[in-house]
Amino acid sequence: MPCRLQVLIAGGGIGGLACAIALRRAGHSVTVLEKSSLSHEIGQGITCAPNGSKVLDRLGFDISKQLPLADYMGTHVVKADNLEILSWQDYSNLNERLGFRVKTAYRPDLHAALVELATGAGEGEAVIIKTKTGVAEWNAEAGSLVLEDGAVLTADLIIAADGVKSQAAKHILEPHLTCPSIDSSSTIVYRFTLPTAKIKNDPEMSHLLDAGDGICTFNVSTPRMDRWLVRYYCRNNEICNFALYALESRSETDLQENGLRFKTDRSSLVKAMQGFHPSLLKVASLADDVLPLWRCTTREPLERLHRGRMAVIGDAAHPLLPHQGLGAVSAIEDAGALGALFSNLPLHSSQDTGRLVSERLELFSQLRVPRVAAYKFYSDTPFFRDAVQEQGQKVMKWYKGEDLPARAEDLRPWSMAYDVVEDAERKMAEAGFLE
Repeated sequence: MPCRLQVLIAGGGIGGLACAIALRRAGHSVTVLEKSSLSHEIGQGITCAPNGSKVLDRLGFDISKQLPLADYMGTHVVKADNLEILSWQDYSNLNERLGFRVKTAYRPDLHAALVELATGAGEGEAVIIKTKTGVAEWNAEAGSLVLEDGAVLTADLIIAADGVKSQAAKHILEPHLTCPSIDSSSTIVYRFTLPTAKIKNDPEMSHLLDAGDGICTFNVSTPRMDRWLVRYYCRNNEICNFALYALESRSETDLQENGLRFKTDRSSLVKAMQGFHPSLLKVASLADDVLPLWRCTTREPLERLHRGRMAVIGDAAHPLLPHQGLGAVSAIEDAGALGALFSNLPLHSSQDTGRLVSERLELFSQLRVPRVAAYKFYSDTPFFRDAVQEQGQKVMKWYKGEDLPARAEDLRPWSMAYDVVEDAERKMAEAGFLE
């Protein structure tokens, strides 16, 4: 019988929950520590690209049955001022090429489904989720945490998945190394939704949906290409998800706030869209609750993602700018990698647990550091610019693989085709951990 580890995961977001499910299915006892009450997951739409869907499928998550999704069949780029069509990109054949189509989900729906899969009936021991439980201190070598209330918890394996404000990363680097800081960027995002029916039933707005179901529309300001409104469907096409991206210089206030969230409203949204077509301005004026303005963050790649008994994943390790849509999917990939690396662990004495965990986490760092470094640099380049050309030299310093995309149009197929579980199993075979 394979050994069972006691696992603590700090953070109950998409990455933390996916990791909890993966490690539960690998036969371990998992507890998730979530600082919030977990009663209201904020956020709007999320793209489920094939590289993430492959992981969710292996976790027993049938996204077509367990989530009200929408197809993402292609991208339609039009001018924001006069709605002139600039370009199309067709994703309709991805199911045949990659095994999965690109899907879009409403983030709260995905989060709720992951909670159900983690805590409900199924393979392995149900995950325990403790809410209003924040972590104050980390000890990677000892495998211990100090909670905000002073309690000390220990585990065989600790995963830090507690988001961009996490302090865990500085505890997994060598003492002589300085942990790269989280930095705010020039990308800000306004996020809001509208019921699809509200747009379709309004003669001044209905034409905005003429491209058809499954088509994501980019309304881009020209010629500077410094603002664009993204729209795609969620929840069985019942919701239109919108995100207005704007490239703006960082202020001193933004830097002091570390570039996270700032309160905003419809009037600020409409003002940011001046010069857009009147029908788009009407959409903005009718927006459902506008989420806090998001000044996006990033950090330089970490040289490792583990130390001792602890690993960092998702935004706690590698926050990404949203320009390639890789943020959530990279955290899901982290979860898939850990699930594979910690499956079918051999029986061992209690004295060997630390060595066994550290060996598997070493493979995790080897596997994920190059990949998320590539994601980071490609994601730094805004839409409508050539990320492959601009970031190629930086990526090659971290990623030694020969399969890097050669052209901008190859970038998304390259990321979507990746299978992290298959890659993790290859790593284990090379290390002699698979028979």
